[in-house]
Amino acid sequence: MDIELQKAHIASTIIESYYNKLREMTFLNDEENPEYNSIINKLKKAIIGEEQIYDELSDDKIINMINTLNKKEKKDNAELRMYSRLNHAYHKHHNKEFNIEFSNIITSKIIIDVLKMVTLKIIKLSENNISEEFIEALLTYHHIYKYTYLTSNSFIEKLSLQYEFDILGLPNIEFSEVEKAFSTKFIEKSGNITLEYIKSSIQELLSIRTEDKTLETYITLFEVSRIEVMLPYLSKNMLVELSIYLNSLNISNDNIAFKKIKKIINKRKEDLE
Repeated sequence: MDIELQKAHIASTIIESYYNKLREMTFLNDEENPEYNSIINKLKKAIIGEEQIYDELSDDKIINMINTLNKKEKKDNAELRMYSRLNHAYHKHHNKEFNIEFSNIITSKIIIDVLKMVTLKIIKLSENNISEEFIEALLTYHHIYKYTYLTSNSFIEKLSLQYEFDILGLPNIEFSEVEKAFSTKFIEKSGNITLEYIKSSIQELLSIRTEDKTLETYITLFEVSRIEVMLPYLSKNMLVELSIYLNSLNISNDNIAFKKIKKIINKRKEDLE
């Protein structure tokens, strides 16, 4: 790895070390500590410097590093970040920043909506005679994972830093406003993409393999919420297609998550009649 790529890797590694510290403080329920805000401020400056380093990389170096990272079966957090920022820099070099920014905002809107929905669902569990210890454990997973979701692209990361990763405090993003700002009709054309995202959530639910029941519950809450958030953007025909797909999986009727998914799909189809 040459010196410029080393600088990029170091910048991303430093940023990830800051996020690890935030995760640790969140785990210890120590977000009110002044050090938390101090790290947030350091991150705001660090990501500006990181972006400048990536923007100065040549296309050849970007492509070579992307290919190198693609060959790795498992990437650490710094490498995952580096992969994302390399792709962003490459698109900026080729005047495709408009497209990637649009995509980032759409993705960010979905992530924020899902995280808010999961937060409210966990809080509501307290009304169902669920133990306080279990709810606290779910919230801990939720607030630790938020750093992964809320840094998945440059747009949502800057927004999240501005609001200090306060999920319920993050602004709502309306698709209608995004469409107006970018002069495009995304919702009408995004049905197939949304359908595939929902199918990926269903597959994620199928692939849960953990002895940690709290983690299993959290993943289930997250993926079911992701489906709920995206369902309104499917046409009735696509909802029918989704029902057929779900039935083809031959999942046990005892599976609570899939009973919930079938219920919300059927409710959505009824709403469109």
